Amino acid sequence: METSKQKEKTSSQTCSFAFLRRKPLIIRHIDALKVESAFCEISGASRTIQRKEAVANLARYLGLAPSEQEVDTFFHRVNGRCDLAAFGRFCSLLVHDEDKAANFRELFLVYDKEHTGKLKKRVVKMIFCNLGEPLSAAEWRSFEGIFDLADKKDDDLVPYEPIVRKLLDLPQ
Repeated sequence: METSKQKEKTSSQTCSFAFLRRKPLIIRHIDALKVESAFCEISGASRTIQRKEAVANLARYLGLAPSEQEVDTFFHRVNGRCDLAAFGRFCSLLVHDEDKAANFRELFLVYDKEHTGKLKKRVVKMIFCNLGEPLSAAEWRSFEGIFDLADKKDDDLVPYEPIVRKLLDLPQ
């Protein structure tokens, strides 16, 4: 009979194997120079990042969408010290097959009954703060800033196509 520690160790070994066997991929048109220069700017002379928030923010800056759980798992895996090679492997793991423009458009269309291409800001907030891996209040405030929603009222209509394009780093 397996104990919970043995199960945890097995799970950890599986995760370790996944990190070791994957080759770093630069995805969504992110070039290696951009990754390296952004990483070096954050890490400074130490060449490591020791704050998981910084790792998450860097990945998001590069157009990726790591979940809090993915960041926590990764940061635990690297023992709180992320170097450029580990960050590259982390980025290669952040490709989610379900993150496709068609899927996001279908989701928005569920709430856009008249197919106008727009939703009220409060509906967009409800979607991102309640469905999938919900955004926290702080993450929503960041989202508002990134997607130019901060100055809009809850009843203002927001076109969702620019959100889809920016989320997936598609040409505007």
